[in-house]
Amino acid sequence: MASAALIAFALQQDAVQFTFQPKVGEKYRFALTMEDEAGKPALPEGTKAYNIFKVAGVKEGKYTVHQTIEVTPFGSETQSAPFGSYRIDAQGNTEIIATAEELTPAGDGEAASTIMNGCFGIIFSPTPVKVGEEYQAPLDLIPAIKKYLPAVPPESKPVFEGTNVRKFILEKLDAKIGFFKSQIDCVIDISGEDASGRRQVHMEQKCAQATTVDRATGMPFKIDRKYSMVIKSGGKSNSIAGTVHLTRTI
Repeated sequence: MASAALIAFALQQDAVQFTFQPKVGEKYRFALTMEDEAGKPALPEGTKAYNIFKVAGVKEGKYTVHQTIEVTPFGSETQSAPFGSYRIDAQGNTEIIATAEELTPAGDGEAASTIMNGCFGIIFSPTPVKVGEEYQAPLDLIPAIKKYLPAVPPESKPVFEGTNVRKFILEKLDAKIGFFKSQIDCVIDISGEDASGRRQVHMEQKCAQATTVDRATGMPFKIDRKYSMVIKSGGKSNSIAGTVHLTRTI
């Protein structure tokens, strides 16, 4: 018992390096549950849902990952559909393998969220960190977002502005896993001119997450994410909020 306690103590004192390095060819399957803003289940009763991430390859330090969503409504056959493809670097920063033209309008917000949060909502420090140490992961937000937005005509004189704060802390550590908490807050403003005058789109996103991570591969074992997003345009406002839980099954 004493030696185990000493090992645990030593682990807390050492700075450790987490790296996203999943096994190529592997499929990582996560059971998905969700609640709405009021805390009520967001999936129909009896429905089983999974997010499946297949690691297709690695090139120049970036992993190609394909995401599929699998849903089995109660009493019905399983439905499966591709959701996205990504390039993910050693820190977890994510590029979407798609052009703006390939994204649906509904996918624009999802693309922005994926870029800001990373595919798994966790960005690792480029240098080793100790338990209790907080670090930030700055993102050059505007160039990243513009890449995936539909083309804006130059004559509209578009102006892009944005701020983002991505804070992470390694709260616990043992020989096999690390437990992180994070807060990601982003604001994006896009304005431009059309026949009716100057128009503006405003988007705010907040994401608080707890993540249990496999030290060997950098892949999460469990994700608990509370999020909110507000989009304002033309005097109208749309918002979405809730909680997402992903628990790895294989």
